[in-house]
Amino acid sequence: MKRVLFIVIALLSLNAYAFESKVEIDGIRYTLNSETFLAKVTSNDVVKYSGNIVIPDSIIYQGAIYIVNSIDKGAFWACDELTSITIPPSVNHIGESAFYSCEGLTSINISNVTSWCNIKFEDASANPLSRAPRNIGDKHLLLNGEIINELVVPDDVTRVNDYAFYLCADINTITLPEGLTYIGREAFYGCNSLKSILLPNSLKEVGSEAFAGIKSIDSVKIKNLSNWFKIIFQSFASTPLSITKCLYLQDKEITDLTIPDDITSINNMAFRG
Repeated sequence: MKRVLFIVIALLSLNAYAFESKVEIDGIRYTLNSETFLAKVTSNDVVKYSGNIVIPDSIIYQGAIYIVNSIDKGAFWACDELTSITIPPSVNHIGESAFYSCEGLTSINISNVTSWCNIKFEDASANPLSRAPRNIGDKHLLLNGEIINELVVPDDVTRVNDYAFYLCADINTITLPEGLTYIGREAFYGCNSLKSILLPNSLKEVGSEAFAGIKSIDSVKIKNLSNWFKIIFQSFASTPLSITKCLYLQDKEITDLTIPDDITSINNMAFRG
């Protein structure tokens, strides 16, 4: 019985690989899946990527269109001469250490904030912002060619995924939409230019260390005190109050705290800071 099970598993594995092929198009290596018509950017085993790399949202191979939806783990590992990367809205997954030690990378180009917020980064080094370069101030996240200083997350975003804006040093202000329920682990880690953040009533949970590595900010703004009490902060550095002493309700600093009548409990970290 065990032998039969082993054979079945082996055949299924071989069947999965039978749909995959590796190709190089316009200097970028891909793994193509001919069953799903999805393409994954992979490492170049012969020559490391360098200069300006523009990942397309789709490619054509042997007459078929493949959607580029992921970047493989370690795909750009230690590509020291990579200076600019363009990531299309079609990419929704980036594997671990994909951009580890890309010390020459200065520009990360995107065209859609919603898509960027929805990318699943497997770890901090999956985000090209994380390792580029040693002098953090010399790297930039650009939206349609413009450096993002005032981050306005679109209304259709319900989650800012883990590591989304990790070490994005250009951001001065953050405005999050009503409907957003989750801020991911280390989502705004090291955003040292941040001065102000507006949090929505809909926010339910903030991941571990979401605001760690930030020296200080001027203000945290909320619209409803009752909702603030209910937010789940996963760690001390999950709350932006860990880096500021000023919480504003409807643009007025809270100096005398009156707990609303509908509050029966106060979640951990609500006013720790």
